[in-house]
Amino acid sequence: MLKNYLVIAWRSLKKHKTFTFINIFGLALSMSICLVIISLVYDQFQYDSFHPKADRTFRILTYKSGDQGPFAMGYASSPLPFAQSLSDNYAVVERVALLNHSLRGEMSSSLKAFEIKGLFADPEFFNVFGFELKEGSKTESLVEPFSVVLSEKLALKLFPKGDAFGQMVSFEDHGNYKVTGITATPPGNTHIQFDALASFSSLPQLAARGLIRADYKDWENRSGNYNYVVLTDKSMRAEVETIVNQIAEDNIKLEKGDPGYDFELQAIKEIVPGRVLANELGFALPKIALILFGLLGLIVIITASINYANLSISKSLNRAKEIGIRKSTGATRAQIFTQFLVESILIATISLVAGIFIYQFLIAQVNELWIFSVIGISIQDSAGAYAFFFLFTLMIGVISGIIPSIFLSKMGVI
Repeated sequence: MLKNYLVIAWRSLKKHKTFTFINIFGLALSMSICLVIISLVYDQFQYDSFHPKADRTFRILTYKSGDQGPFAMGYASSPLPFAQSLSDNYAVVERVALLNHSLRGEMSSSLKAFEIKGLFADPEFFNVFGFELKEGSKTESLVEPFSVVLSEKLALKLFPKGDAFGQMVSFEDHGNYKVTGITATPPGNTHIQFDALASFSSLPQLAARGLIRADYKDWENRSGNYNYVVLTDKSMRAEVETIVNQIAEDNIKLEKGDPGYDFELQAIKEIVPGRVLANELGFALPKIALILFGLLGLIVIITASINYANLSISKSLNRAKEIGIRKSTGATRAQIFTQFLVESILIATISLVAGIFIYQFLIAQVNELWIFSVIGISIQDSAGAYAFFFLFTLMIGVISGIIPSIFLSKMGVI
């Protein structure tokens, strides 16, 4: 039965070539814009999925007391001493990884120099997160003071011959760092964006020389460090959050008039897309932006669907004789309804194929936009998104065709 519907639909499309072209071109153009939006939204929901313990990894956030909520301005950072206190005293915390964002400035080799955005990281970094090393040891590369792990991209910039491992690089007035590792390109998107990772053990010496804040390790410093905790059981999230706030209450000394601070655990896969936070490690679109993009796509496709429905209904007079003959030979209203709905889905499917070609052109142009380059976002053409493209096509075919199908199936014998 479906084969017959498709054969008849195909014959009809070939018979009305101008009408078919206008519909397919209009839908393809609108769908290509929506495909870009679908890819953008899909891409944002894939962040940090490659970490091996992602379902049990949380980041400690900081809020001013009484200021929590979906629109509160919190901080992605938190006091450094949380890590030691949690790992030493609570068995529910399996691992803690520390990051510090003070590695900002010019890094140079004997050949070239570049402005970088880096992080100080402790040796637990590679045990908690899913980053891989092309060269170097995960257990040793961030142990010694003034060791640095370069991203693959930065390593090739500083050492075009590809011999960065084991070399020395300079970072502003810090002095020299030894390259002890090269990270591979991450297998997916992540909010932890860096050009280089320097060993956390370098910080005491830098603080002693006055090159970073001397209070970097104090409870009162809530802006420079990041605590990531891996729990033994993700269901313990609320309990650990209570523990964190109790630890803070026991250790943070508040000045007169200071309202105090609350701390919250944020799952690593909730960071992108998520709420807007200060001191974030990298830029990602917040949920509200994705909602606005989704509404834009909805407006575009509803407009295209209405246009398709109007064209189909206006064309109905030319098909009145066909409908009358089919009804007079025994075709039911349901069969005629199904026939026109199949035609609509077929047009949507052909439009998808044409739309994908336009979409491929559009994502290349969108990724070249200055604003996307500055904030570090690029739309990736991923296989997973195509499953959503197909579902989207079926939905458009049904939405666009259901009104014309109802209208045409009501027509009587001519």
